[in-house]
Amino acid sequence: MKLKYKIAQSTDLDTQTLIKKMISKLEDDKYRILSVRENGLTFYDDPWKLMWNFEAARRMNGGSFEIETKDGVQTATFSIYLSLIVPICILLVLSTILISERQYDAPLFFLAFYIVGVTIQMITIRSIAREMLNDVIAQAA
Repeated sequence: MKLKYKIAQSTDLDTQTLIKKMISKLEDDKYRILSVRENGLTFYDDPWKLMWNFEAARRMNGGSFEIETKDGVQTATFSIYLSLIVPICILLVLSTILISERQYDAPLFFLAFYIVGVTIQMITIRSIAREMLNDVIAQAA
């Protein structure tokens, strides 16, 4: 299960320059580039990698960067996603343990906490993605 977000911005900059700048930005942030194409790229971040709590909340799990040309105007589209598999697995394991110990209220508390946490994380990741796209377009200028 993934939460997806997409932002787009028009630019008149060269496609290859934009792609090189995005690759540089993603590599600086320690994302893994899966593929680079003529008009875009895809990237990935390992959800099982250990990191500090605040760093994990600011990480995208993956996405793509595409450049489309239509009517002489180039549009840079940055699509990201946040995978919910790891937190759901942790929530299920905790819930199973707690229910087996006859603690029936605790899983509901964890579920509420999880929903609030994912909402805050998605808002944070959206702003990071917007900032990253703006930096790439501004750097390439």
